[in-house]
Amino acid sequence: MKRMEKLLLLSFLLRANLSASNTLDLQQAQAMMFFNNIEMNIARQEYCQKDYELTEAKSAWYPSLDLFGSLGYQNKKNTIFLPIQSSLFPSGPLTMGVKYRSDMGVELTYPITSAIVNIFKVKYRQNALLEKSALDMALRNRLSFKLGALYFLWDLSYSQMNVKKMLVTHFEAMVAHLKNMQAGGMSATSKVLENMAGLENARAQLVTEENRVDSLKLEILNFIQSEDSAVVPEEYQFNFDSLLAEIDTLSLNLYRPELSAIDVNIDQLNAYYDVLVGQKYPNLFLSAAYHYGKPELQMSNDPDYMGYAAAALQVRFNLYNGNKISSQQR
Repeated sequence: MKRMEKLLLLSFLLRANLSASNTLDLQQAQAMMFFNNIEMNIARQEYCQKDYELTEAKSAWYPSLDLFGSLGYQNKKNTIFLPIQSSLFPSGPLTMGVKYRSDMGVELTYPITSAIVNIFKVKYRQNALLEKSALDMALRNRLSFKLGALYFLWDLSYSQMNVKKMLVTHFEAMVAHLKNMQAGGMSATSKVLENMAGLENARAQLVTEENRVDSLKLEILNFIQSEDSAVVPEEYQFNFDSLLAEIDTLSLNLYRPELSAIDVNIDQLNAYYDVLVGQKYPNLFLSAAYHYGKPELQMSNDPDYMGYAAAALQVRFNLYNGNKISSQQR
């Protein structure tokens, strides 16, 4: 056992002399994983989507400015019947205007009630963004834990492989030495055979460990999406005592962001409930517009274009919508 410990220590010392260009440390692997991993890329896109949805919700606080235009045609002119009989007005219906009409202009609209309810919509989107941020941090932790487990297993297998290599070298030298002694009559044949058996066993263990190292390395490179196959792990210095001393067990949300995501999700659902309550309020819209066009009716056969301003305050109150809102609340 002491011999194996010495060989393991020697393997670490030998690895320290490897070229830095062929060494992949855990921090480099983690940085490559965060940049290349498919789950991380999807999470970044989903975070951007939540951010855009928040911007969209805030846009409801701004008025809407629209340009509009219309052109209509009817096959008959407008008519009106005047019961007054005189020389100025012929008997029967009186036609006026033209068969087509047009209208164009600009309109400014502001949803007063919706702007108030939008406070809850913005809060809902903000909580969704916070929840997504916490979930992304949890994803980073989960992927980092997986990478760390793979990396340290690869590191251990690499060290064990170096030990097996030195063990094979040791048995090869021992077998050669014993054969020389056997030829001089100073060693028994059984001793030579015993060490030859140990040599073959060490070679078999070396092949197994090399395969394990290659398998773990390929798994890590695929996980971090790296094409550099000529890499070796870097010796990692553990310092668990100082790390554990810094962890405050009363504030686990800092280390388990998925717990924070649950709390934020509750706030998000409460905000959405307030949004649904706000949909039961009367909807109040304020609008102001400027029109320019041919009016629909005018006491002339050739009406001119005219410009005019219009303002309106509109109220809508939904009396029944098939229990849609109450169902969403439940």
